[in-house]
Amino acid sequence: SLTLDLKEYTIQASSTSEYCMFKVNGSGKFTIQGNGTIDASTGGADVRTAISVEDTTASVNIISGTIIGKYRGVEVQKGTANISGGTVQYTTDMDTSSAVYISGKSSSAEISGNAQIVGKNAAVRVYGGKLNVKDSATLEGNFGVMLFNKNSQNSDKVPHASFTMSGGTITATSGFALSGNNLQSAQCSAKITGGKLEQTSGETCIYWPMEGNLTIGGTAVVEGGSAIEAKMGTIEIQGNAQLIGNGKYLDEEPPHGYSQADGSAILVSAQMYGANNGQYIDSPALTVKIEG
Repeated sequence: SLTLDLKEYTIQASSTSEYCMFKVNGSGKFTIQGNGTIDASTGGADVRTAISVEDTTASVNIISGTIIGKYRGVEVQKGTANISGGTVQYTTDMDTSSAVYISGKSSSAEISGNAQIVGKNAAVRVYGGKLNVKDSATLEGNFGVMLFNKNSQNSDKVPHASFTMSGGTITATSGFALSGNNLQSAQCSAKITGGKLEQTSGETCIYWPMEGNLTIGGTAVVEGGSAIEAKMGTIEIQGNAQLIGNGKYLDEEPPHGYSQADGSAILVSAQMYGANNGQYIDSPALTVKIEG
């Protein structure tokens, strides 16, 4: 176990660094505090991430400081990341980039306290792992949280991503605050009981084109050009949740292959997907339940 007090110092990757600056494996526990910086963006071509957690019993605990990756700030292949403060970000935009990257059945991350997660493409990508957001944490990027199956395929034999949120704010500046993919995200799930998800450029806030359960309740707030657009899955709205569609009203059929905000609180685009094999595991049906 190791506690690193950065104080005001900066640690940079060298031109010969491997794919990560800090690797946490075995039963290692790595705690980071102080107001300094871990910067992997200066490393050679092979350096992709600042911190990588790689064993089911390993963990990283980020209390404060700034973590900068080239493609990923914190990557959890196995084990746990607890981010309760500080800032996690990255510098190079690509399709699989994210400030926090969670991959595998035995991987999880909790983002809490006053932590700030900043992504160019996405704040967090989850492939078969678990993500929990709470307290006053903030996540921001072109996309917020993206949910996928491990190995990026629709199969009941691969792990499915899951997401829970009881507080904090997720902001998407051009894409979706929460989303998945009809070919890669079947049976992923999300349960949101507090906090706010927002889309600031007029697009849909939560895009749910896949088989899987989405529950929004408690005091959660979802706001965008359309608050939710769903094409498959089970959507449950409960309690005192607020869904706000603030976009221009469009009185036309929704598009098949992509999302288009139309001012709705809930845009129910049933049967837009699911006609082909591989787009779902058990059922292409879309069910919406509203209570309270």
